[in-house]
Amino acid sequence: MTAGPAAAGRGPRRRPVAKGPPALILPPVERPGTSGGSWSPLTRIGDRTLLDYQLDLLRGAGVTDAYVVDAQYAAVLRNLDLELPEGSPELHFPGRARRARTRLAALLSARNALAPADEMVICLDANIATTQQLRPLIRCHLRNAALATLLLVPLAPPDAFQVDRFGRVHGRTDRPVPGRWRNGGVYVVTPEFFRRLPAVGDPESSTLVALAREQRLFGLRSVAGWASVCTPGDAEEAATKLATAKRR
Repeated sequence: MTAGPAAAGRGPRRRPVAKGPPALILPPVERPGTSGGSWSPLTRIGDRTLLDYQLDLLRGAGVTDAYVVDAQYAAVLRNLDLELPEGSPELHFPGRARRARTRLAALLSARNALAPADEMVICLDANIATTQQLRPLIRCHLRNAALATLLLVPLAPPDAFQVDRFGRVHGRTDRPVPGRWRNGGVYVVTPEFFRRLPAVGDPESSTLVALAREQRLFGLRSVAGWASVCTPGDAEEAATKLATAKRR
């Protein structure tokens, strides 16, 4: 039996679907000597794709909307009729993502897609796959009232970050000392982070360094599976690493 308008008005109100934090899929930081055309969101990593890993990551944090501002990523997915798993975020392709752009330009343009009420934004490099879950990263971010919180992975390239036992990032170092961690390409930021972006340059060497000096930059040190896919060889290595890694 279908209720009429008057009866429907006396019934319980349907609660609106809660909006999760939005996400930005950004241009990757590629290693010197690698080509931007050697990977895509459909690159196979074992029996899954890079897109599968990233959707799983975002879905686990309740992300409802993901804005693809990496041009290469968007070009592959925009015209595909993808059937995404239930609970996956809706993918948005801002019109200006049709052409290649720097990470700074992508971040600056993405500000326009975000709602004023968004208290945090999840950023994800387009070529990162990880078994680390986002909720611990979000808890770390909220607990420390950080302006930005990085997923840190235990690699020690030159110019890595130093982190104390509280997760506070103290800046960069090129000295061979314990406690060096690399930005894993996944981070949670606040609207204030976007307001502090420079007009030109690299946010990692300007905005993040400034936040570290102010003790407003934190990091979650993760030993979960993690891979940066820049070449077909990276995808093969990632398949081995991620297949044996635990979810964190």
